[in-house]
This record gives sequence, C-alpha cells and structure tokens, in this order.
Amino acid sequence: FARESSLEWPFVECSAACTCSLQCGNRVAQKGATYPIEVFRTCDGRGWAVRALRNIRKGAFIGEYTGELLSDAETARPERTDTYFFETRVGERLFTVDARLYGNFTRFINHSCRPNATVGMVVWEAQLEQLNHICIFATENIPKGKEITISYGQSWWDAKLPHFSCRCGQPNCQYSEDRRKTELQRLAAEMAADLQARSASAVSISSSDESDEKRSV
Repeated sequence: FARESSLEWPFVECSAACTCSLQCGNRVAQKGATYPIEVFRTCDGRGWAVRALRNIRKGAFIGEYTGELLSDAETARPERTDTYFFETRVGERLFTVDARLYGNFTRFINHSCRPNATVGMVVWEAQLEQLNHICIFATENIPKGKEITISYGQSWWDAKLPHFSCRCGQPNCQYSEDRRKTELQRLAAEMAADLQARSASAVSISSSDESDEKRSV
C-alpha cells in the first residue's frame, strides 16, 4: 500500500524540447530543492521528522521524493516493506519508488491529518515516456522551525491502522487510537462472522453427505 499523490494529473515543466532558457519560470522542481531543511528526532515517539530552517512560502517546491524505482514484480518480493513506498508512472506503466534504503530528506516527512504540504506529480523529460517525479509543495506559508508534514492517504492508513495509530495530535485526527480500536473491533466482528458462516457451511455439507449415504443404503 503506497502513499498517494494528492494530485491526479501531473504538472508539465519546460524541457529540452522547449525553446525557453534555463531561467524559465516553468522550470522549478527540476532544479532541485532550494529551501534549507533539517532532519531531526522527535521527542513524542514519532521517530524522525523534517522542519524548515527558513520561511517557506505557500506553493513553493520543497523537494522530490526519491529512492529505488521498482517494477510490480520487484515490489511484490517478500523482503520488500511498503512503509516507504510511493506509486508513480513512467508513461502508462505503474512503478513504485522505495525510499527505505536509498533516498533523501523527504522520506522522513511525517503524516499529519492537517498537513502543510502536498504531493504532486511533475514531468520535465523531453522523451515520450516521461517519469512522473513525486514532488512536495507547501500548501501554506511554513515558518522557520515548523515541521513539514503531508498526508499519506486513505489507502496507506487502511493498511496500517490495525497495527498503529496516528500521532499527529491534530484536533481533526482521522486515525487516532480510538479510531484504531474501532477498526480492530470491526475487523474482529468481520472475522467472527466469516468463521461462523464457514462453520455453518461445513455443517450443511456434512449433513448433506450423511443424507446421501442413508439414501444409498
């Protein structure tokens, strides 16, 4: 279950196929990160995090999520863990970026139910099958010293919530410990109902077999 992009369609920046100069205002993400940031260890049990070392204006490019580019077959290998997965495309083909072993500061950006940054796809290669670069942009003005956060998406939390809860601390937290307990109760009820249905089906089959045996005698 990979983290999701907040934007369905990619932004298209100028490329080598354009007649504009390298100073073109439509060449932003391809130039790389320009705002200084700091990776730090949180004191509330959330692990590593990222904060701004300078005021970041709303709409600014923060960084590109990088890592190993994996095919579907490589993604499905049992030794892979989906904690650092992010889905992307090359043309029409679906790939996964895995930042577990290789990447940059963006892999340490935490989830928040009220994030101050978002994830969007950006393309700038001139060739036909363009890589959708996973890029992070500020959705509000982020002051110096503020932690940078994104939303990991519903499907990521659907897979993770049975195992741990969100610790973003926001009043509107959607994946709190109370929500996790409710989800566990729902899953337990579904498993119990499924087990009961399987048991009833097994009894029905057994009764049917016994009736067939009596008729044959």
